Amino acid sequence: MRMAISDQIQLIAVIVSSLTAIISIIIAVLTLRQTNKITEKANRPYVVIYLEFIHATSTPTYYLVVKNFGNSGAIIDSINYEPDFEMKYKYRPFSEFKNHFIAPRQSITTACSFEKPYKPTTFEIRYHQGNKVYNDSFIINPNATAGLRLAKSLPGNSTNL
Repeated sequence: MRMAISDQIQLIAVIVSSLTAIISIIIAVLTLRQTNKITEKANRPYVVIYLEFIHATSTPTYYLVVKNFGNSGAIIDSINYEPDFEMKYKYRPFSEFKNHFIAPRQSITTACSFEKPYKPTTFEIRYHQGNKVYNDSFIINPNATAGLRLAKSLPGNSTNL
């Protein structure tokens, strides 16, 4: 028995609309996943370690800074570094940073001195937010600041302080 043309058109319409619905659901799920990833990246903590340097007198001063550049707080699990170095105040920086909360845009700074000859130091930081764990590694190289001097200029004035 042969189907009538109107039945064939209805069958094709049902198949096309079913395929369209399935494709729409797939696209919606993929878009939702992408949106969740973008939202997580925009709102996650970004805890970094960097070196600040001031050479205002004959002795340069280095500062290690731990800062959360993200939009969410984080709990620092550990900060490790290699090779080890001696601090001005005879303690290991950030060695007690276990289960320490750092708020968005909060920074923690400590003065330090590196042994000469300067060698790059690799810092590894592990932190988490909720169930999400992050591990980052940063290389601090004091040699990068070897030729720098502190110079600030007044707004609208070309002379240095």
